[in-house]
Amino acid sequence: MKPKSLILSFVVASVLLVAALAGAQQTPTYPTYTTYGVGDDSCGRFLQEKQNDSVRANTYMIWVQGYLTAFGKTVAAFRKVPMQPVDVAGADVFITQYCTDYQVMKVEFAAYALAMKLVDK
Repeated sequence: MKPKSLILSFVVASVLLVAALAGAQQTPTYPTYTTYGVGDDSCGRFLQEKQNDSVRANTYMIWVQGYLTAFGKTVAAFRKVPMQPVDVAGADVFITQYCTDYQVMKVEFAAYALAMKLVDK
């Protein structure tokens, strides 16, 4: 093979490789919604507020109740699957344990994990 042909082959192969890699890299997808309220706080902050017995600590459980209600209505409407009921004390135990295990995660993720446990299989 002549040197010019070798260089041309290398350039073409390089361009094709770069194009293939560029096509393979995809932008990560994020939720298409925004979390409002204390559900956007970290589990670590939830635990801190709970330990301090602050007014904000109660706000978390009110937020979780609203989340579970919305989740249950959505699942029932679209998937026709009932969600098991849970009282505030039971939800609090679950959220606290989740947040103890995953302190850097958001309270929303703890609520989602609970909601998924409550959906009948």
